[in-house]
Amino acid sequence: MNPNKISIKINDQEIGFKFGMGYLGRMIKTLGRPVDEFGEAIEENPFLVIPEMMFQAYKYNQEREKLPVEFEVGDFIDWIDQDGGFNGHIMQTFLKGWRASINKDVPKVNEAKKKVAKQAVQS
Repeated sequence: MNPNKISIKINDQEIGFKFGMGYLGRMIKTLGRPVDEFGEAIEENPFLVIPEMMFQAYKYNQEREKLPVEFEVGDFIDWIDQDGGFNGHIMQTFLKGWRASINKDVPKVNEAKKKVAKQAVQS
């Protein structure tokens, strides 16, 4: 499984979402904020930011796969609303995939503490 790509079934159609460096670059440009402020942007206005995140991941996937971009951000908003909003399958599946892609190269807290402690002991 590619941690930088997910697929969600929406209205009987599999919609692909691609994450990674290209996606993050788009989101930095779209939000006008660095990556470490994405969480803050989501908290400030999840109703706008999360559908935009979905759209950008979808658009990036379509472009990388050389497929036409058939949907707009408004379509994602409608689908989220129809699916139960933030508690719906579409939203939860997307956020789970997004978090996995963001955290895939981040060491677990215990591992990081062990490395720092080991380096301190060796010094």
